[in-house]
Amino acid sequence: MKANELRIGNWFIEKDEIKQFDGDFYHLLDMKPIPLTEEWLLKFGFEDVDLNMSGSNWLVKKQKGLWRQAIRIAYSEKSDEWSLTLECVSPPTLSIATIKYVHQLQNLYFALTGKEL
Repeated sequence: MKANELRIGNWFIEKDEIKQFDGDFYHLLDMKPIPLTEEWLLKFGFEDVDLNMSGSNWLVKKQKGLWRQAIRIAYSEKSDEWSLTLECVSPPTLSIATIKYVHQLQNLYFALTGKEL
C-alpha cells in the first residue's frame, strides 16, 4: 500500500483489524490493503448480474431499480483479477483499470462519480 493511494474514508487492515482511514497518523508499514471480494462489492451497493459473459459481473444498483451509465466490475477466474469498466448506454464501453484492492475501487469510483462508495 502506498501513501499516495490513500484518501480519507479508504478501508485498510492494521494489525489484523479492518479500519477506515481518517487522516490520523499510521505507520505505513503496518497498513495492508484489503483484497477486493464479492462481500465488499455487496457492502458498496453493487449487485451481481448475469450479462451472458464469462466470469462474475457486478453493477452499481441505481435508484428504483434502473440502470444507467454503470460502473461494471468483472472478475475473471482465468486471470484471477477484477476489472473496472464504464458501461455506457451506447458504445463505446470504456475499460478503466484492473484492480485488486478495496481502496483502489473506492478511489476509482470517486474519480469517476465524485461520490463516495
